[in-house]
Amino acid sequence: MDDIEGWLSYIPMKNLEHDKKMLNRIGNDWYLIAISRSINADFIITYDKDLISMKSELKDQDDIEVLTSENFMESYKR
Repeated sequence: MDDIEGWLSYIPMKNLEHDKKMLNRIGNDWYLIAISRSINADFIITYDKDLISMKSELKDQDDIEVLTSENFMESYKR
């Protein structure tokens, strides 16, 4: 990764959309989805079982892929 700092953004929590459905479904990890949506992320890299269980839904609804680090490295090798 050439310049990872160029990929990072500061996003105040107060600016994130609170999705009650997600909050009830996955608890405190809702912010990962909110951040991903707010920056139009292509993927979330995680081992969180709740987020992984939503893999298909997030792909269909938001076009966000949920991957483990191994899946990411395999899928996005240069």
